Amino acid sequence: MKNVFIWGAGTLGGIILKKLPETTVCLGFIDGNPDLEDKKIEGIKITPPEIIKCVEFDSIIIGTSIAYEIVRKRLIDEFDVPVERIDISYVEDVLKSKNNFIKNSSEIVYERQLQGCIALCKVYQGTTTKKLNEYFPDRMLYIFDSHDASFTLPLMPFPENLKIITGEFKNTFKSISNNFVFVVIDFEKYNEILAALEAFYPKMTKNGIILVHDYFFGTYNKPNSGIMREVRNAVHEFCGKYNIGFMPIGDESSVAIVKAY
Repeated sequence: MKNVFIWGAGTLGGIILKKLPETTVCLGFIDGNPDLEDKKIEGIKITPPEIIKCVEFDSIIIGTSIAYEIVRKRLIDEFDVPVERIDISYVEDVLKSKNNFIKNSSEIVYERQLQGCIALCKVYQGTTTKKLNEYFPDRMLYIFDSHDASFTLPLMPFPENLKIITGEFKNTFKSISNNFVFVVIDFEKYNEILAALEAFYPKMTKNGIILVHDYFFGTYNKPNSGIMREVRNAVHEFCGKYNIGFMPIGDESSVAIVKAY
């Protein structure tokens, strides 16, 4: 039998648990949120990261797609976990689905000669920013974030096409006159998400796509809580108000809204 920990007590962690082979035993979920300590997912306890230092295990499966590289680096640097005992295959599958969606959408944009800029609302590690910049190499990519996102510039294949706008979205978007063809909204608060949907949708070109992250993101025993609740409430209100449809993209997280007219 193989003994593993799953790092991440959110939706993805629960999905990974169900996908583990019969020959694998989950020793526990690791999560740095103190409010989750000693709670359980499917009868398996959630524990703080320090458990790594005192329990024998075969591998740690990273079960969070947000800043997963930071988690991986922390396991190596802080807990001395060998690289070969860190499993990122599950999270890479999730990111692969999202990246393929962006890639395939860009192919349609160029094939149909759709016009418009690209935008991303909120940056984490810069991985999504890099893919947008890579797959839309000749389009201006607007980055909206309350914090300075210039750390992404060295990661970009075409940094000259980035326009980083720092500040509250409701204030900074007012000066934007461009139209958009592909937008990623990764805000976490209802008001920010709704404001972004209201601002971008009228500026989307026909067949343009708005991708909203974390629609399927929830905590271990509250599937409609936290970020997930904020995102869903905003998406449901906006789409209900304008009678607009939306659909999942297969990455266990996001939904897409297409500008039909």
